[in-house]
Amino acid sequence: IPYPFIPVFVSRGAHRPPELTQMLLDTGADCSILPLEDAAGLGLRSSDMVLQRTVGIGGSVTGWSAKNAGIVGRIGIYDVPFPELQLIRNALPILGRDALFGRLELKMNRDEIELREIH
Repeated sequence: IPYPFIPVFVSRGAHRPPELTQMLLDTGADCSILPLEDAAGLGLRSSDMVLQRTVGIGGSVTGWSAKNAGIVGRIGIYDVPFPELQLIRNALPILGRDALFGRLELKMNRDEIELREIH
């Protein structure tokens, strides 16, 4: 799999973007990232977020952090909460390890990605 994109339906209560979001699976990312432009569709206001600097392998960028904001990703049949979600202007959506590890078992090979709930 050259680029492991996972279809995720992101929601926050009754607020949901109109389409699935293709998120790049990055097991090295501490948290998940969405474009800042998706914040309004999730019902997030600036008072729900904190401005902060995020550091990644490509450098650092200023964005907004929404911690424990009730944002959930539906991956297949599984609902996984995003304990922390970074919202960065024009960002590539990234599915970080905080949404996966401890909740879902991940298996990847050359042709497919398999996720299973951990019991």
